[in-house]
Amino acid sequence: MTSVFSGFSGSQPNPNTMVLHHPSGESALFNYGTLIAGMVNDKPTFVTNAWDYSRTTMKRVSVFFGQPAADTRRMIASGELTLLT
Repeated sequence: MTSVFSGFSGSQPNPNTMVLHHPSGESALFNYGTLIAGMVNDKPTFVTNAWDYSRTTMKRVSVFFGQPAADTRRMIASGELTLLT
């Protein structure tokens, strides 16, 4: 199943950003056709090196993961979250 990402309350859906959901519990965030981040069973599992490309992309990752960018950085530094290059 594919859904257009509209994670900001009151904002218009952005057709360039989408979240793909798989019945197995996996979800992936894409922005302009580029894979940005992924989760399994609502737990952040990876980000690509494009996750902090811009403030807007970081905001979308934060909404997708349900946590601030600082937490994502901490998870990358601790190895809790895989950074794909």
